[in-house]
Amino acid sequence: MTWDAIKTVLAVLDNIATIITAICAAGAFTVYVFRHREKRRRLERHLAKSRDGGNGNYLQRPVSYLVAEVGMTEIEIVDAAFRSRHIESRAGHQWMGTQSPQLLLRYTEKPTRRRGRRETK
Repeated sequence: MTWDAIKTVLAVLDNIATIITAICAAGAFTVYVFRHREKRRRLERHLAKSRDGGNGNYLQRPVSYLVAEVGMTEIEIVDAAFRSRHIESRAGHQWMGTQSPQLLLRYTEKPTRRRGRRETK
């Protein structure tokens, strides 16, 4: 093989590797976005099912309770809650006798605008 033939083969292999890398990156990004969306929707469905029987309001749940009920880690729950427009977060005290403040999450039917995003006119 001549040097020019080797250069041509390497250029073709380089182009093929670039295309395969782009396809793998797009696939990995799609899986990443899908998993985050599914975790957010799982948390929203769980919180939407928890209503107060008397007046029909949605109950506030601490993150530690949701870890056991939903089967996600605290980081995943907080990330999903802050990405959702249907979940409100509040600081609460003395839930089940604890003295430390806890992050309480509650479902809301009316979508809220998340802080930090620009309003479109």
